[in-house]
Amino acid sequence: MKRKLILPVVALSLSGLPSHSLHAIGLSLQDSIKTHRLEEVQVTATRASAKTPMSYTNVGKTQLQKSNLGMDIPYLLLQTPSVVATSEPGFGIGYTYIRVRGVDAAGINVMTNGVPLNDSESQGVFWANMPNFSSSVQDAQLQRGVGTSSNGSAAFGASLNLRTDNFSLTPRASISVLGGSFHTLRREVSASTGRIAGHWALEARVGRTATDGYVDRSGTKGDSYFLQAGYFGERSVFKLLAFGGKQRTGIAWNGLSPEDEAKYGRTYNSAGHVNPSAPASEARYRENTDNYEQRHYQAQLTQQLSDRLTLSLTAHYTKGYGYYDEYRSQEKLSKLGLASFSQTQPDGSTKKIKKIDLLQAKYLDNDFGGLIAGLEYKTPRLELTAGLSWNHFVNDHYGY
Repeated sequence: MKRKLILPVVALSLSGLPSHSLHAIGLSLQDSIKTHRLEEVQVTATRASAKTPMSYTNVGKTQLQKSNLGMDIPYLLLQTPSVVATSEPGFGIGYTYIRVRGVDAAGINVMTNGVPLNDSESQGVFWANMPNFSSSVQDAQLQRGVGTSSNGSAAFGASLNLRTDNFSLTPRASISVLGGSFHTLRREVSASTGRIAGHWALEARVGRTATDGYVDRSGTKGDSYFLQAGYFGERSVFKLLAFGGKQRTGIAWNGLSPEDEAKYGRTYNSAGHVNPSAPASEARYRENTDNYEQRHYQAQLTQQLSDRLTLSLTAHYTKGYGYYDEYRSQEKLSKLGLASFSQTQPDGSTKKIKKIDLLQAKYLDNDFGGLIAGLEYKTPRLELTAGLSWNHFVNDHYGY
């Protein structure tokens, strides 16, 4: 079992002019504009603006939805500068990865509503555990290089700040079905109450994404959900969010050597191929899969203390649990902590066994939670932001 305690961090920033504008998004009522402004306060402290000395790209809801065909966040950001996305199944669903300026996921700070999304142990983000999360993202900002965020992991390569959907002001419901190559199918149902009695709102979205994948036995099946409830006061917003997913994905992380490509073709997957001397379509372990479930919970309070001073508080908790089954060919006994042994052969001779074939299963059971507080003071010529965060992470490993 590994434990990790992340100590409090205080961030302070000054600028000579306001760093962001109100996003009225077509609303005509002043109270509606104020409500959306309060919803944004919790993430603006970690976002760059025109006055911030760094390169960044903002990606809005409209642009995200144009590219949202069921693919994960890295593939939706492919059109932004310096971004390279890769995918084990071959086309952006399941295990996908992002690099910015050549830096891998361990050097990219990722947040959702200001809450760290990076795994506290590996420092990466496993997008496969959040299938179809892109449908629940209002907008994103990608900062290239060292970023403004002091929450979560270090941001040497980039910072990716995601903000989940704003509440709809009017009731709505929708059903979406998308299909594509390799038996890809995404089904999604969403509904919103709009504003109830001027103060309350509820929204829900559930979906299922499945594909066989381009690479052999790399298919994935993922269920997802996004729920949020909110109360809107005259000078405050309180939100409860729950989102997550459960996935089962074929293991395809071994890659493809030039020799295997020439022998078996571009879609060959050595993972689960029991007998290397047999054709790729034969002698394979079909349960060679990764299985994981991740659930996120957030409680957010934004309180406007005065015309110039705003307080934001966030409590968050993430639960992760899963395992993978994998066939391993000719694994060294010494690697397993076992001694070699002698085995009598059919001809009566003795052979020393140092390697064996085996099925392995590795499990993870982790909990991550914390508190984040922010205080923003603004005048026409001055902006002052202070923040404090405390996080705690526990992860159990078992199995081989």
